[in-house]
Amino acid sequence: MRHVGDRSLVERRQGRLVIADRAITIQNVPEGTATAAAMQPAGYSAAKQFWGAVLTSVPQVPGALVAWFAVEQTEGFYRPRSGSPPSSIAS
Repeated sequence: MRHVGDRSLVERRQGRLVIADRAITIQNVPEGTATAAAMQPAGYSAAKQFWGAVLTSVPQVPGALVAWFAVEQTEGFYRPRSGSPPSSIAS
């Protein structure tokens, strides 16, 4: 039987990716809706409202890449790679 602590690094990262994906999706819905709602009284067509809402997500791609790169570069600074606590905590 496997224990929670036995999960592989890949499984833990996949779990974090799923959580991040859901959080971004939940945040994007009201953001896009607010954008489209603000465009309607200004007389924009439904198609322009839709694409305006979609375009609010474009900056997230480069931002996510920068964040991913930063986490990958600094991961060793805040978490021991071996999975064991530092010797000052273990004793």
